[in-house]
Amino acid sequence: MHLNRIKPARLTDFTSDKQVARTARLRAVRGCLCVGFLLHTGVASAPADIKIERVAQWGGATKAVAVVGDRAYLGVGPRLSVLDISDPARPVELGRTAGVFAGVVREVVVSGDYAYVSAGTLRIVDVSNPAAPLIVGEYVGPDDEIENEFKAHIRGLVVSGNYVYVGYDPDHTLHIVDVSNPKSPLRVGAVGVIAIRRVIVSGDFAFLMAGVGLVIIDVSDPTAPFEIHRRYLSGEELDMAHSGHLLYVLNEVVSIRSIEYIDVSDPAAPQTVATHRAGVWAARIHVRAGRAMLVHADGLDIYDVSIPQNFPTFLGGFFQTDRRYNEGALGYSGGHVLLPLIQGGLRTVDVSDPATPTSVGVYETPGGIGDLAVSGSYAYVGGTMPDLRILDISDPAQPTQVAEFRLQEPGGGGVTIDGPILYLGTRRALHVLSIADPVAPEHWASVELPAWATSLTMAGQYLFVVFRQDGIMILDVSDPQAPLQIGSYNDGSTLTGVGISGSAAFLFHSGSTLVKVLDISDLTAPFRMGYFYAVGPGGWSRMTIRGNLAYVSNGTPGMSIIDISDPLAPRWLGRHNAPRTSRNHKLVGELAYLAGMAGGLEIVDVSRPTAPALIARHDTFDRASQVTVSGSYAFVSDSWGGLVIFRTTFPGDMNCDGRFNGADIDPFFLALGDPPAYAARFPNCNILNGDMNGDGALNGADLDPFFQLLGGG
Repeated sequence: MHLNRIKPARLTDFTSDKQVARTARLRAVRGCLCVGFLLHTGVASAPADIKIERVAQWGGATKAVAVVGDRAYLGVGPRLSVLDISDPARPVELGRTAGVFAGVVREVVVSGDYAYVSAGTLRIVDVSNPAAPLIVGEYVGPDDEIENEFKAHIRGLVVSGNYVYVGYDPDHTLHIVDVSNPKSPLRVGAVGVIAIRRVIVSGDFAFLMAGVGLVIIDVSDPTAPFEIHRRYLSGEELDMAHSGHLLYVLNEVVSIRSIEYIDVSDPAAPQTVATHRAGVWAARIHVRAGRAMLVHADGLDIYDVSIPQNFPTFLGGFFQTDRRYNEGALGYSGGHVLLPLIQGGLRTVDVSDPATPTSVGVYETPGGIGDLAVSGSYAYVGGTMPDLRILDISDPAQPTQVAEFRLQEPGGGGVTIDGPILYLGTRRALHVLSIADPVAPEHWASVELPAWATSLTMAGQYLFVVFRQDGIMILDVSDPQAPLQIGSYNDGSTLTGVGISGSAAFLFHSGSTLVKVLDISDLTAPFRMGYFYAVGPGGWSRMTIRGNLAYVSNGTPGMSIIDISDPLAPRWLGRHNAPRTSRNHKLVGELAYLAGMAGGLEIVDVSRPTAPALIARHDTFDRASQVTVSGSYAFVSDSWGGLVIFRTTFPGDMNCDGRFNGADIDPFFLALGDPPAYAARFPNCNILNGDMNGDGALNGADLDPFFQLLGGG
């Protein structure tokens, strides 16, 4: 909901004179109440009853596609998009799901008027009207409370008749689900198999590629499936395809990929016909009409596999370096294949002549999100795609792309903003952009980097660039159009970030508790003056310093608060144990917003450094890796899940500084008396923070509860 549309009950429709008189009366009331309040209690702080709601999601990785006729069904983050591909070179979106799934779309199967989607849970989408695909059903399994690392509960998805066959991670079981009523899917059968990764159903049999090898299940009676054969396969099974009476299993043994041909004409006694090397980097295999398409990170290879006894004949390949492909899904449309791109979108390749596969077009989507920064009414996002996208977030519930800055190399090296200047790290360079006009960013300068940057940290007029393997670079950016390297430090260790406190810099190491302390009093010649080992498992990934306190995102423990008044002898004060790995955080007043990877977004009360306490939490769709805050809104970089925007309600915090105290009195009365003026003075601040009695509106009835809570009542 747009803030300017939020109107308090019974406080509208005044003429200008009435508004003036009313404001005067409120000021008088405020004066009396404030005097009485201060005489009795002083200015106090109160604990927060914070609520989080998701208001928007934008972008996301494309990891799955299904093709039926001239329609393509493409997973875009946690949504399903329907495309018209009657002209394969120019796909056109017809519609997308208005609602979102529980996770990122990883598999799509279409049968009749319904799309069956693996996205954390099994969702069923009515696609009879491609302009308005509608989520109509969901199957969550018997243990839907279990969360795994990447919210990908379903591994393997097949539709056969009125049944869906899914490998379900939490209980290591093949579930057979009756979908004759798509709105009420019902499990009718199950059989336990550990670590199912691929499911193929042919006739009365299901073929499972699992952690124990190849498992064959008799499903002639879906209500009573039973195992009839199990065999170990050589190496690590990567993928499996089926054509005729053969299974084609893509294996890897000591980095060597091969195809094992298994005759399953007698499912109870399958026989290996041949094994041949093929597809050096292949991750997925698709077989059709005697040809195998092996999908790898940079494209695909086509082999003739029509005679299993013969070594596969390489027919041709498609290799493209401008974008890296999703090592997975592939859709067929006539003489074309559709390849989802890791960076977002869909590439169409003409394979009618297998000797010369040719790209004929790319359908663009935003892609996953890695880097994130917010300034004013704009969000700047980048990461998995080779460009920086600029979104108008003046209405956070409706983020809209207004500009982009194209790069020649992948980003993901960090983004930070200093006033009207944006710094962006990539694989090869640091880019400096003027964002004085966000809809028309201007490239000011580039600095060649020795390696791929992993993070950027501003300290006054200096920018610290961290490299995973090549130490840190220190740049003087007092003239943003001519950044100047003035120092560096590299001892060969693997780094994840840096924290700056006065003349000390703290270097964190990947997967290690070791923290090195540098003396940076002379930025041209930083040197190590000591080190220490952090408390608890996991390495640090982000540090925010406030006075003598350091707030650290440190992996599995979540967040630690440390006294660094003596940098070489830090004292651990308190720790918040997050349910998952904490990657990043943002401090706002006495609140810490944590990007908790698979744990989603967490808000922690850090007003007592020795006892940080979780206040609120909300799931995201994938892995929350970065978070920033503007007013009452938290913006989360959710990796493959795209950008996720949350609105918080913090009763009493009318100036959105993360605290409830006397400084909120004037903003409270401003919101009560002149909502438009409040919205202008405190943009993105939720006016319903003043709804103290919980009736859904800000009005005079909130006066007493406001002052009672402020006074600790």
